[in-house]
Amino acid sequence: MIDYEVERLRRLEIRAQRRGDIVSMMIEELPAPDAPDGLMVGRCIHLDTRAPNKTAIRDVKLSHLDLALNVYEGAVRNERFGTSLKDGKVTDASFRTHLMRIEGIPLLTLLPICAGFLRSTSLLREWFKDLQQPKCAIASRSAGP
Repeated sequence: MIDYEVERLRRLEIRAQRRGDIVSMMIEELPAPDAPDGLMVGRCIHLDTRAPNKTAIRDVKLSHLDLALNVYEGAVRNERFGTSLKDGKVTDASFRTHLMRIEGIPLLTLLPICAGFLRSTSLLREWFKDLQQPKCAIASRSAGP
């Protein structure tokens, strides 16, 4: 698998939750934490919406969607790799760079944005396949041979 062996991509983590009238979602793609340069760069997508529960997916508008690079260095990279978004709070990045913020777009634009921003085609394909299942309870995906 090219994603695993060559790109060294290991996980695609997804967490969605509703707090009051806001639904928030975080997606982070993580490579292996042992790069020789001492850095682990996670590609992160964060979004939220105020769409009421049971709104048809085609009618959901996002309040905002952010693309960011989370950079973990030193001991922080191993700490982050030892946690998962599915468990809630994860280790904060050593530093973060926001690349883009978009407001007021349809939720359905998330899938092509993921395809353009995330690097792992196999993990993304597995997630998209899981989204088509009747009961979708996805928290984390791990790449592996």
